[in-house]
Amino acid sequence: MKVVAIDIGANIEGVKQRIINACQRVGRSPDGVTIVAVTKTVEPSAIKLAYELGIKHFGENRVQEAEKKIGQLTWLEPQPTWHMVGHLQTNKAKVAVEIFDIIHSIDSIRLAEVVSRRTQRTLPILLEVNVSGEASKGGFSVAEVEPALEAISYLPRLEIKGLMTIAPIVADAEQVRPIFQKLCSLRDSFGLEHLSMGMTDDFEVAVEEGATMLRIGRAIFGEGSKMKIAFIGGGVMGEAMLSAILDKGLSPPLAISVSDVDEARRSYLERKYGVAVMGDNRLAVDKGDVVVLAIKPQNLVEVMAELSGQLKSSQLVLSIIAGARINTLCLGLNHRCVVRVMPNTPAQIGEGISVWTATAEVTKQQKGWAGSILGAMGKEIYVDDEKYIDMATAVSGSGPAYIFLLVESLVDAAVDIGLPRDMALELVLQTLLGSGHFIQRSGKLPAELRRMVTSPGGTTAEALRQLEKGGFSDLLMQAVSAAYNKAKRLGD
Repeated sequence: MKVVAIDIGANIEGVKQRIINACQRVGRSPDGVTIVAVTKTVEPSAIKLAYELGIKHFGENRVQEAEKKIGQLTWLEPQPTWHMVGHLQTNKAKVAVEIFDIIHSIDSIRLAEVVSRRTQRTLPILLEVNVSGEASKGGFSVAEVEPALEAISYLPRLEIKGLMTIAPIVADAEQVRPIFQKLCSLRDSFGLEHLSMGMTDDFEVAVEEGATMLRIGRAIFGEGSKMKIAFIGGGVMGEAMLSAILDKGLSPPLAISVSDVDEARRSYLERKYGVAVMGDNRLAVDKGDVVVLAIKPQNLVEVMAELSGQLKSSQLVLSIIAGARINTLCLGLNHRCVVRVMPNTPAQIGEGISVWTATAEVTKQQKGWAGSILGAMGKEIYVDDEKYIDMATAVSGSGPAYIFLLVESLVDAAVDIGLPRDMALELVLQTLLGSGHFIQRSGKLPAELRRMVTSPGGTTAEALRQLEKGGFSDLLMQAVSAAYNKAKRLGD
């Protein structure tokens, strides 16, 4: 523990000096810069030590992890200020407003509305802005900030204090300076107080561009607080997970390795993300606390034979392979610490939903790792029984294809009656998105909402009559049932 104290103390002093130097370069006072020590995966004992060494602001990415830690540190006096700095799901808002003092990541008007309803006190918030425009990141676009500020300003008990952004992962921090400059310009144009921007790899540039809050984890608590992750397979879904992990700061590029049979693919991933790449699966797994199986189902038998006996009992295997049951994975890998996941396509842009389960040997910490990785790609749901994975495969796994077909058909129908295709697509997409949000926000069942918008003898009633005549609901039932039965056969 003494060595840890020396390391964390030296790290804090080093960060403070770098902030002072950055402030001197631009003629500002370091008193205007707050260090928010990000404690994701950091033990309460290390947080206590940082607190005793002068850090009074701490940030957490996940509500569940924060609730536990804050509960263990209630005896600190005075209490530190707790910042929610990660993506906040609406179903976690009730707990979040009770345990956090400020929320940095209000990324939609809907989330702001939920937080406003849940909180019983005035709560400072920051709006998250996707300045870089990356599809994998959440937040308001630059153009959406002004209307969002106006809409949220009318919500009770919310106090808009500033803006937040997450810069892309780059090799040279100078590359993100324009992003920080843009956020500072936005903040100034609206007369807001705070800028939450800058992390371990780029906080000095952020300070030079006006940051008032720095979200710093590794530079204080060290690399040891991050998962080491090995990917077996670097295809589309593997890359989506890799990108999400880096964007959310779960692990740095140096802690990630990717094995893939395609040399061109390896070169691409190394160049774009700065991760270690290799063609030997056994070499990759040796480097990971978490080993992600992201290969095609037809390659599973070969890969399991190659890795059998190579895994340490302490390593977590996380499989996203369709149809691969936990028992198959455990026997083939000769390994018991396994998580099975059913993600879906929107995970590629951080809007997915993943259903997952785990063997009894998976520890609480490892479940936290799995939840963090999957939560970086959207929402995640843990289930105790593996049977729900096949069911989720038929609904959320295959579901995007059902929606794509619906959109395709509805656009074609709109064109058939005379609408221009680009206008038809915009109408259909916004109708789909708006209807989904309406279901979430209204608190009403879809059947009730359908009856609300269906006037007797009206156009909607006529359209629904034709859908019913064609067996629309029965066809969907048959489609989901067919997908479910196929998922079960794949696992046999």
